[in-house]
Amino acid sequence: MPADRPDFSFIEAQLRKKTFGILSTINPRGSLQSTGIIYGVSPPHSKLQLYLLTERSYVKVRNISRNPEVAFLVPYPHHFLPFVPASCVSFPGTAEIVPLDDSEGREAFSQGRMLKSNLEQGAAMEEAVFIRLHPKGRMH
Repeated sequence: MPADRPDFSFIEAQLRKKTFGILSTINPRGSLQSTGIIYGVSPPHSKLQLYLLTERSYVKVRNISRNPEVAFLVPYPHHFLPFVPASCVSFPGTAEIVPLDDSEGREAFSQGRMLKSNLEQGAAMEEAVFIRLHPKGRMH
């Protein structure tokens, strides 16, 4: 591995610092469809997985139900050098729809004020679900 390439523990730490990413799914025509979404990360003692809170009726959930192959990207803007393009972590993965009472998903969304607030709002939604992302392959 080149010396300038971060190791997995660094990438995982960066993913845990953020809560916004871009999910790409495949629509029925075979085209990519992307959307920005808030995410939570599985607890440190478990395998790395990301959890997204959404409604069962949304297009991304229907796309995942048909084809679980996804891609996820987390941007890292340069706050002190705004003219420099943002860095990012991106990876392919598979996704599955899990119920809102999933204990690991709920734990992932209990790790910050904004995530907790979204989970409370999700509890009030009729068809709220988690999307669980399983990274696979290489993270870039």
